[in-house]
Amino acid sequence: MLNLLPGNQVLMLGLGASAQGDRPFVDRLNLKTKKAERLWQSEAPVFERAVAVVDAFKLQILTTRETPEQIPIISFVT
Repeated sequence: MLNLLPGNQVLMLGLGASAQGDRPFVDRLNLKTKKAERLWQSEAPVFERAVAVVDAFKLQILTTRETPEQIPIISFVT
């Protein structure tokens, strides 16, 4: 999912597939320089996934967060 920002930038929400499993992320990409900055990423042992951008300018996102022992809950991340 892409979210447009000023200055030729976008927010990208990705699945983050890796050898250690999926680690979803949010990156800010400058379309001119093609340089990406990792703003947030799920960390083990919790699986957390960005599901919506609430405010792209304030970098506020909604995530689902779960563990093997916990059902998914919705969290607000700033």
